[in-house]
Amino acid sequence: MNTQLKKAAINLEDIISGHEKKVPRPNIDHLIKRIMTERRKERKTNIATIILILSGIAIVALFFTQS
Repeated sequence: MNTQLKKAAINLEDIISGHEKKVPRPNIDHLIKRIMTERRKERKTNIATIILILSGIAIVALFFTQS
């Protein structure tokens, strides 16, 4: 009971004094930069897989056309 009254008193003091807990806002520029780098990584991996698949198909095609 006593701890509840202390917590209530602390909350009232914060409200009266105007000390609100402010949540820091994220840096938008940093978030946009991080999203762009992630997309760039995805694009590079996608291009690498496409090149690997196409080269595999080309090797298989050459193997069967030579025989």
